[in-house]
Amino acid sequence: MEKAWGLVLDEFPWMMAIPCVTHVLSLLMKDVGSKVPAISQLIEEERIVVGWFANHQKPLAILRQKCLDMWGHSKELVKAAATRFGTNTLVGQRLLQLEVPLRQTVSDVEYLKERYRDKANEMETTGCENKTRTHKGGTAAKLVSSTTDDNMWDRIRMHVDATLPIYKMLRRHDSSAPTIGKVYSGWFELGKSFTSSNAPYAADLKEFHEDRWSYGHCDILAAAYMLDPEFLGHDFNAEPEIKTGFFATIKHVAMLQYVKGNLENYQKAWEQRAAFLSKDPVHNIRKFDAYPLYDTEESKLFTIEFAKKAAAQHVLYEERHGPFAEEFIISAAEDMPAHLWWDKYGFCVKELQTVACYVLSQCPTASIIERINSDFAFIKDKKRNRLKHDRADKLVALFHNLRMVNKMKKCAYVESAVGWNEEDMHTGIQKWGVTHYDIKST
Repeated sequence: MEKAWGLVLDEFPWMMAIPCVTHVLSLLMKDVGSKVPAISQLIEEERIVVGWFANHQKPLAILRQKCLDMWGHSKELVKAAATRFGTNTLVGQRLLQLEVPLRQTVSDVEYLKERYRDKANEMETTGCENKTRTHKGGTAAKLVSSTTDDNMWDRIRMHVDATLPIYKMLRRHDSSAPTIGKVYSGWFELGKSFTSSNAPYAADLKEFHEDRWSYGHCDILAAAYMLDPEFLGHDFNAEPEIKTGFFATIKHVAMLQYVKGNLENYQKAWEQRAAFLSKDPVHNIRKFDAYPLYDTEESKLFTIEFAKKAAAQHVLYEERHGPFAEEFIISAAEDMPAHLWWDKYGFCVKELQTVACYVLSQCPTASIIERINSDFAFIKDKKRNRLKHDRADKLVALFHNLRMVNKMKKCAYVESAVGWNEEDMHTGIQKWGVTHYDIKST
């Protein structure tokens, strides 16, 4: 991957990239679920309980009746799914909600009459796949009814409390909204939540967090953190990597601005190089010394001047001089996407405005692409497989774009945006919003 990215930078040295934040957080949840033995064992116990009640009619019927008696409506168990982000946290959450009905179910007279015991698993063919049906009635009843100091319910509660901050941050960024400005602070808050955790595996969580944050960190995330108005007033000097990333991002944006101003010359160079490489890509990649035209003395001067102005203008923004001294301008950022706020109110700092609009308008996740893949599965599957690829692609594009158009035509439509965390609004340095973030608002 590094070699491939090196080839990209050779041709487009002004480009920047970030790992998909949603998938990095998903990998963090995978680390927690697979590398901590206590959690791995708990996930297996949850699978036994959910599998038993979900796959057997009478236990499930009794459970549903207990839910109706308690809430007036049914509440179903959540099954773990390989393609659902944070699936084990969701399974644990729902089990905790159903703790009382489940305990009542395994002690119900009708349930006890059946004398359920563990039996061997069965293979069942459904549609296009084979499924394993488990029969662990005895084990499931023991786990549900346990009241020991190390019972399943206390361990589920501990696991959900420890991993829910990861899931909330993941859901916060799992959208098409430009939330890149919230990523850096989110990782910091996540680390704080692990540090304050009372779980016996809190040290492991902290280690996994540091590894994945190092894996997912890049300069543009630091720049987005410094430019997001929500974090105006934070101490950006606390970590040298923040300002280092900010300055590196300014330099890349300056390069891009120079290229945009001289696009005709670069277009000719790209076409010439593409024609040369197409003859023998393996050998010719190292022989085209005349390309890229970047950087020249003229481009260096442009980059230096642009970067100097943008860095100096950030001081005006950080110290809240000029229009940034107006309270209504700062408060306006609470209700609108950060890049639109800069587009509207950054008129007095042109260079910094350019950097901010480029950076803060980016979506830090590629999960929206997977939703398009889901649209493709809706159009073409194993049973509906006679469509040719070109026709299927057009149908997917039509289906996806029509949904977007219909959504945007609604009178109440607003552009996707993630608001400020409300728990400590205007307090400045430390924010704990990820820990208490309301998932429903996404």
